Amino acid sequence: MLSIFNNLSLSARIAVLALIPLCAVVGVGISDLLKEREKARVAQSVADVVALAPVVSGLVHELQKERGTSAGFIGSKGAKFADSIGQRRADTDRALKAFRASIPEAIGRLDFSGFKVPFDKAVSELDNLDSVRANVDSFSINVPKMAGYYTPLIAELLNMVESVALTSDDGRVVRLMVSYIAFLQAKERAGLKGLWAQMALVQDDLPSRSIANSSGWKRCSAHSCPYLIVLGTSKPKRRGARC
Repeated sequence: MLSIFNNLSLSARIAVLALIPLCAVVGVGISDLLKEREKARVAQSVADVVALAPVVSGLVHELQKERGTSAGFIGSKGAKFADSIGQRRADTDRALKAFRASIPEAIGRLDFSGFKVPFDKAVSELDNLDSVRANVDSFSINVPKMAGYYTPLIAELLNMVESVALTSDDGRVVRLMVSYIAFLQAKERAGLKGLWAQMALVQDDLPSRSIANSSGWKRCSAHSCPYLIVLGTSKPKRRGARC
């Protein structure tokens, strides 16, 4: 090998010697490109879910309103909210149509467990929406059981949005998403407090201890305040909390 190198012309020897560091530089460049490509892939995944967040939160908002109206309708035995419950449901149906059109399946960049698991649960529960509405209309379901349907469903939809923060290592993106998620969770807790107030208005009393201890209400409460999101951190933290 050395004899071959010695037999080369001077210009060829210089070219060979220059080729060695050039190969090293190219190797480092390829490695950097692969890293940047992975960063771009993750960023695109986050962007995809972020773009869908308004659609998901829009459905959450309408379900929250329908839950409150349904509580008043059931609690008053139809004496109140009979004239508005239909419009509430129509608003929810429009939001649901937009949701299904925007996210027909959790595939492609959305095909990761943090998003797919709550998505599948939410879609499964949404298939029961008409049945729950029929039970509300016939007063064959009480407020705790009604809330025990809507509240876990809303929680799964919020978990879909939360999954964005768990897929990014970008501290700025995480902090922004954590703040947004905290806002949505706070809105949901306020909605649940409003649900109790709604029952007080139509029944002139707060839910009795027997209602508060019922299985439907416990299912609702288990999803209403499962954790607090701590703001200003690079990663969302969870800790036990009481409502």
